[in-house]
Amino acid sequence: MPHYIVKVMLQEVENEEIYHEFNLAMADEDGYPYITGSDKKIYVLPPDEFEFDVEVAVDTLLNIVKLVCSRIEKKHNLKPSPIVVVESKNIRFANLEQLNEDEFDS
Repeated sequence: MPHYIVKVMLQEVENEEIYHEFNLAMADEDGYPYITGSDKKIYVLPPDEFEFDVEVAVDTLLNIVKLVCSRIEKKHNLKPSPIVVVESKNIRFANLEQLNEDEFDS
């Protein structure tokens, strides 16, 4: 299954609730702000980044993310968001905060 990291930078957000709404919309498309390491532990991604493990092509995922962004941008009168979608076969990371079971379930 393809593995993607998506970076989306919402522009001129003045209300934290918009980020919450955006995170929920991304989760509806199977994008999550955390990543599972090779050690099977779960880590928080930097702000504005999401992990996707989905059976779609990179162009399809980009279009999905563009639609999610477009809905949020129109609803809250935001400028267009820069978006980067990267397919990763091997990903390594360092210094990410680990989530414990209680945080992951909430």
